[in-house]
Amino acid sequence: MARFAASLVLLALCCRIEAGHLDLEELDEAPLVALRGAEWSIRGDFSWEPGQRYTNNSIIFWEMRRNGKPIHNGSLTPLDEFGALKTTQLFNITDKKLGRHSYTLAMSLSANMINATEATFRTHVVPGGLTLLPPLFTVIAVLWSQNVLLSLYIGVYTACFLIYSYNPITAFARSIDTMIVESFADRGHVQVILFTWFLSGMIACVLKSGGGEGLVTSLSRYASTVRAGSLVTVGLGLCVFFDGIANTLIVGQSLRPFTDALSISREKLAFLVDGTSSPVTSLSPISTWVGFELSLIESLLESLKDAGEDVSCYDSSAFIIFVKTIPGRFYPFLIIAVQLLLIITGREFGPMLHAERRARHEGVAKVQANHKGLEDYAAMEPLATTPKRWWNAAVPVIVTTVMTIIGLLVTGVDACKAQGLELTGTNIFGNSDSYQALLYASLIGSFSIWFLSWAQRVDGDGHLVWFGKRPHKPILTWNQSLNVWIFGIQNLTFAILILLLAWSVGKAFTTAGTGTFLSNSLADSIQPGSYPALTFIISAILALVTGSSWGAMAILFPLILPAAHAAAPCNHDVFYGTIASILSGAVFGDHCSPISDTTILSAIACRCDLGAHVKTQAPYAVLCGLVGILVGELPTGYGAYSTGVGLCLSLLVVTVAAFLLSVPVESKKTDYISVAMDWLSEKLHVKRSLELGEDQESIIGPDADSANGEDDPLVDSTV
Repeated sequence: MARFAASLVLLALCCRIEAGHLDLEELDEAPLVALRGAEWSIRGDFSWEPGQRYTNNSIIFWEMRRNGKPIHNGSLTPLDEFGALKTTQLFNITDKKLGRHSYTLAMSLSANMINATEATFRTHVVPGGLTLLPPLFTVIAVLWSQNVLLSLYIGVYTACFLIYSYNPITAFARSIDTMIVESFADRGHVQVILFTWFLSGMIACVLKSGGGEGLVTSLSRYASTVRAGSLVTVGLGLCVFFDGIANTLIVGQSLRPFTDALSISREKLAFLVDGTSSPVTSLSPISTWVGFELSLIESLLESLKDAGEDVSCYDSSAFIIFVKTIPGRFYPFLIIAVQLLLIITGREFGPMLHAERRARHEGVAKVQANHKGLEDYAAMEPLATTPKRWWNAAVPVIVTTVMTIIGLLVTGVDACKAQGLELTGTNIFGNSDSYQALLYASLIGSFSIWFLSWAQRVDGDGHLVWFGKRPHKPILTWNQSLNVWIFGIQNLTFAILILLLAWSVGKAFTTAGTGTFLSNSLADSIQPGSYPALTFIISAILALVTGSSWGAMAILFPLILPAAHAAAPCNHDVFYGTIASILSGAVFGDHCSPISDTTILSAIACRCDLGAHVKTQAPYAVLCGLVGILVGELPTGYGAYSTGVGLCLSLLVVTVAAFLLSVPVESKKTDYISVAMDWLSEKLHVKRSLELGEDQESIIGPDADSANGEDDPLVDSTV
């Protein structure tokens, strides 16, 4: 009897101790928005009083209440698989009642919830279809306004309107002080902005010091034929890999007189310049693009982690993921391959064939100079008295590249030592801090061009003197270098605003649950292997209508990639292939868009009519895009072969196709593309004339010569 009484006292004491020493401290990952009927989760962090002993016979009881009424309950053991006390637990919830509710999580060591510890949070339960409104309104705004900044902000505001219970005032306030401010305050984002600024400033100093023109002059002396001149243009475009706009300005403006003398058409020059600007820059690990691309990858991984997804199967470093997606970005490689094939064989097709034949036989048609769009870059042009030296471009780029590699090695080794990892190449680069490496490398690169510009002096005869004494003036004084450097930063204001809103859009779409709904909706309707090809098409369309490859990337990263991950978790072919398709599809759409900044600047810098540039470039771009989809994205997405094999096959197919479609410029043959385009143009022309009730001859009759540009005031006499 005494033993039984003692057992009751001990049981009561244990219950009292257990019930009184479980403390729910806080709730993590509680969503602001949850989808009706879809499972969502929160993480509860709790603690125990030291010295107490519990076994798996002890049970933690929990209960989820909505507005005070229980909707879920369950139990769990207090020990993890290692026998240690749990301090955190993920709770899965499903709720079908719409509206903004107050939820309470209660935990207790007693089945009747005596002495329960509680924590409360608020979540807005919405129909899943409503979460598509933010991206839908973003696309509509793009089509309506063609203003990327306005469209991205509309996406942020619409998402906040959904998140904060359809309150327009609260949505406006939270879109600014939560979505935008928190995106700007992120340490990694600040490093991206600084790196992009520093590199842009360095490029401005390179141009002002005459380095860009010096590089062009050094290479152009080796070209005396059309083929050699075109190869020099492409080669120089590949050398200026650090910025798309700088590439356009340096190559286009500097080589134009040189290519005119070789009877290379302005349309061809614009195509070569445009084809080696954004495509090359988007692939380069050291460029003004890489910070933006890395930040999108990093933000994506963080959002998937926050949503409770396991991303440990992917590379932990955004830089490694960036590098691994390079072989899967088929379009940039294909467009460069087509350029080289046509140059080496002397063949063309489509409108470019007519432009090249006209330049060979009639001379280069010179469009009247249109400086609109170049005025902002005039301050970066070197003075007439400035010596043009190639090393003023090569040295800063080499310094930046070397310092980036050193930075990756240093930060990677430090991270490996801190984590106790073996010092292998994969571990070092996989754990390196690419943001920090790029930040210091771009700053040191800026210092190098400042020093070079100051150390080189110009004497009275215009000769270059190193460290000359007064009165010889340096190419750029320290003060002048700083002013030009700041000017280069100012010219990047629009790009930085897009970058900031891109982060905000990603954060807003993720919080609103757009990616979750899209993932759940597409999981059973679209095969995982089709994601890369489908994504390439969507990305190309968005970049085409917005004129901004960055804008398309910003919209699609938080929208498509969560769905791709959900459709095929840990499938590298699908996930990495979808990332590559977003990046390459945006470049393709940007190439075909007449409102893209690089397209416009390529036409302006080469003094080529914008419409003629777009029309002559489009057939080549479309060919490369189609081959990339059919031979690259689709097969590699389904795992038919690796991206390396896909790239090789795509290059083979596109070169064969381009060769078969083209004809020699020097011959009188007509290519199939020109025949098809002429036939289609004639049919559309006749149809339009009939619809307008006009006689066909009045449209295509005697005044056709004028329509072909012979009397066009924009066309000067031949060279």
